[in-house]
Amino acid sequence: IVSAAVFILFAFFIKRPEGMVAKSGVKKDGGKEYTPSEMVRMPAFYLFFVWAFLMSAAGLALVSQASGIVGAAVKVSPSAVATLAGLISIANGLGRVGFGIVYDRKGGNVVMLAIDGFFVLSALLLFAAINAHSLILLVAGFVVGGFGYGGITCANSAYISATFGQKNYPRN
Repeated sequence: IVSAAVFILFAFFIKRPEGMVAKSGVKKDGGKEYTPSEMVRMPAFYLFFVWAFLMSAAGLALVSQASGIVGAAVKVSPSAVATLAGLISIANGLGRVGFGIVYDRKGGNVVMLAIDGFFVLSALLLFAAINAHSLILLVAGFVVGGFGYGGITCANSAYISATFGQKNYPRN
């Protein structure tokens, strides 16, 4: 029931993709379609790869250290620790949808900068939560970090498709 409600709610935000690939190997917007070997020779690929790697590592670090962060910030029961850490996963799912919508409307640069900002804000909130022993700051830090972590996945596929084309997208 919840999945159906979420699907129906976000179905209104789905837009038809623009710049579909022409059979000639040139995008309709005039950009070139890159093969995998061409793609890996471009600096844009390596810059994006390093960015995605570092952001994914930050998200994995947050998930893997969530219980330790909770223990350092507040004293709660083990079941509450699991619930608090689970907030990261919930926010991750929401971030995938949210950042996908933002990517479609504002583009990749805005999304990538926003993801960076979410991770910086999350780190600051979690640092403050540990120092102040604040449950509210802890929850905010987990939600903000999880939301940013979710954005990486949609940014990956959208960036590769928009930058290197859709014709070779499955191989790129």
